[in-house]
Amino acid sequence: MPLQSQHQNRKRTKALPPFPGRLLTLKNGLQLDLIEAGSGSPVLLVHGICGVLHHWQPLIEELAPTHRVIAYHRMGYGDSTRCDQETRYDIASNARDLCALMDELEIEKASLIGWSFGGAIV
Repeated sequence: MPLQSQHQNRKRTKALPPFPGRLLTLKNGLQLDLIEAGSGSPVLLVHGICGVLHHWQPLIEELAPTHRVIAYHRMGYGDSTRCDQETRYDIASNARDLCALMDELEIEKASLIGWSFGGAIV
């Protein structure tokens, strides 16, 4: 009998269609590609280096009935602004971008969730 990997035994779920996104221009000129769903207390989701905002879709669907959920492509990802300066992609710059996004969306206080490098940003 051939060996099966753990992955072969897992139940597969049907892929969900992505949420429609939009570009938001911040006061500093940066454009961020984001998706927003639900209403209530805000939750911002920040992806990691190899991530994209659509990786958050299952969590967005879970939280949206009770929260305003925002996921965005950090600079250099998706349709967000790209930059040639490597230093512009560091943690501090990304944190400033997150604060500018919150300002633009008029969010004073939010729950922040980051994955991998996104965790360092939040």
